[in-house]
Amino acid sequence: MLNVNRVILAGNLTRDPELRYTPGGSPVAHFRIAVSKKWRGKDGELKSETGFFPIVVWNQTAQNCHKFLTKGSPVLIEGRLRVDSFVGRDGNKRFITEVIGDTVSFLGGRRDQTGYQPPAQTPETENVSAGVADEGAGPADPAAPGEDEAALDASIIPF
Repeated sequence: MLNVNRVILAGNLTRDPELRYTPGGSPVAHFRIAVSKKWRGKDGELKSETGFFPIVVWNQTAQNCHKFLTKGSPVLIEGRLRVDSFVGRDGNKRFITEVIGDTVSFLGGRRDQTGYQPPAQTPETENVSAGVADEGAGPADPAAPGEDEAALDASIIPF
């Protein structure tokens, strides 16, 4: 019998990734992403639903996520589900489900780490740079860091 445990999620980080190290020295990063779905109900009213998913990534992927991602960053995560259980302080058994990310794709394009903002495009400079595109960069990041989790929008998902 075939067994498959595969998850693909596209969403926005709800806060900056937290990087830690195991006693053996392996880096591990934890963060949560918000994934929204929008639809029109039978009454024609626009409805939305947002799910929040905990993500865990290891090794070089963890270091890259910590270095390049911030709250609001759009990402595509491919990985597997892991369910863990523990006994809470109240003595009840609790379960946690998290996504162990194998691959993280940064969807928001490049950000200049120095804070440099290029000058606004004028009609003269637009014509000069119109044919030159950065092939590695995706669409601009429409969800600016600092926005409330409820304001995250699924309209930036590229599919």
